[in-house]
Amino acid sequence: MGVALAAGLIRLMGRPDGVRRLGLTGSVAALPGTATMLAAAAGEPRAFRAQRPTARGHRTDFTSAAPRILAQRLDRADLAEPLALALAAEVRGADGVADAWARDGHVLVSVTSAALAGVVEDLLDAHLAPAGPDASTCFAVAPARAAAARLAHARARNLTRSAHAHGVRPWPAGDVARGPALEDLVEESGVRELILCLAGSRDAADRVRETRRPDPVIAHLDRTAAAHRAWFETTRVTPRGAGAITSAHRSRLCLNDAATPVLAGGLAILGLDAPEHL
Repeated sequence: MGVALAAGLIRLMGRPDGVRRLGLTGSVAALPGTATMLAAAAGEPRAFRAQRPTARGHRTDFTSAAPRILAQRLDRADLAEPLALALAAEVRGADGVADAWARDGHVLVSVTSAALAGVVEDLLDAHLAPAGPDASTCFAVAPARAAAARLAHARARNLTRSAHAHGVRPWPAGDVARGPALEDLVEESGVRELILCLAGSRDAADRVRETRRPDPVIAHLDRTAAAHRAWFETTRVTPRGAGAITSAHRSRLCLNDAATPVLAGGLAILGLDAPEHL
């Protein structure tokens, strides 16, 4: 999402009236350094890093403080809100964005069900879990600090084994029915939150490399484990009794199997194993 925001700023500043579109008076020449500063900021991904909101409403999936950050750099507090409005308008048409709006100098974004389904498909097909430990991510964290994630991984693996024992199999790669079925799944209780957590795995790993501390991945694993538990407690991956296996069962198993490599990858960054059994 941060990439979409940065791209929106690039498009905005690439227009002759880019700065004037922010609602400021006067010509571009009357705002020395503004256009240059904003254009340069578009090349700084950290300034556009999208966060999960702590309190969600109106289906807000991500929020970015980029307009406020850029306004502070320019020492122009009055720029934050018009920049947020302009960026929201640019992002609204981006691929995978359902809606975008501005509030208090922030850009708030909701994503489409198709984009969330794509997150699951990417994880299943390409195993896009956080990269394993390297020179910048090599930690020896006490297992207790990631107890919830280790339990969640074991629970997920147990759920997969149980589903297989009941004859439930996930949608295979290349099956044309998988995408639409996963889009339908997004509307079920707890699914959206879990997928959004899974989508944040790469960002958490990047933050670890930047800070040289394990805390971002620990926080991400805790949130993912909580989301998986909340989803697990309100859904069924297997039919009841002799009930028929449905498309929903297969889609839920896909989601569960997508969560497994994310949990395992995060634990690997912390130097911990991913338990197979409870």
